[in-house]
Order: sequence, then C-alpha cells, then structure tokens
Amino acid sequence: LNKTPQVQEIIRLYLSYLEKLESSPFPNSEEQELEFTDMLRTIVQDRTSIPMAIAKGVATLRDNRKEDLDIQRLQEMEKALYRFFNARTGLRLLTEHHILSCLKREKENEELRKIQSCVDHVS
Repeated sequence: LNKTPQVQEIIRLYLSYLEKLESSPFPNSEEQELEFTDMLRTIVQDRTSIPMAIAKGVATLRDNRKEDLDIQRLQEMEKALYRFFNARTGLRLLTEHHILSCLKREKENEELRKIQSCVDHVS
C-alpha cells in the first residue's frame, strides 16, 4: 500500500507539513501566534483528499495484485490504516482546538479593544 502513487503523495504532503512546522518559529508574541495559527489552518482546511487518496491506493492495490493477499497481510494493512487514521484524527483534534482557541482569544481581545476605546473616548 505504501508504494502506491496515491499513498506516496500523502507521504510527501505530510513531509511538507512537518517542514512547515519545523521552519516556523516558536510564537513569542500575539502576532507570531496568529501567523502560526494561520499556518496550521492551511494544514487542516482539506478534510477529504487524504482519506480519498488512501481509498484510491487500496483500490489500486486490489486491482493490480497478481494473487490474493493472505489473512496476515490483510491484518497488517488494517492495523497500519487504523494507526494512521487514529494519529491523523488526534493531530486534527489538537490542531483544530488550537485554531478555535486562538480565534476565541482574538474575538475576546477585539471586544476588550472596543471597550478600551469607549473608555478612552469618555475619559
């Protein structure tokens, strides 16, 4: 499965995500936090292409094999897919939580700026 073109493309995509994360500086200010969050947002925006690519990879594997896979090979593939999708789900949950928390903080900060502006205007 990991040799199919579709899964190879997923591997390249995840490597590009890791390179983005590694090259991103640790956020030390509100502005850097927003930049980091925007970078994460680009990673999680696509919700369907990776599962679809894996499905196509499995279909290609099934279509191109010369003999039936034995039960052990099928179980290994199922375990690998299970680990992949669990890890992917966990990473997406953490990433989306960060994005939503940042958006909430930004909204609260905007409200505080409005209040401060009103206070400043009255003073």
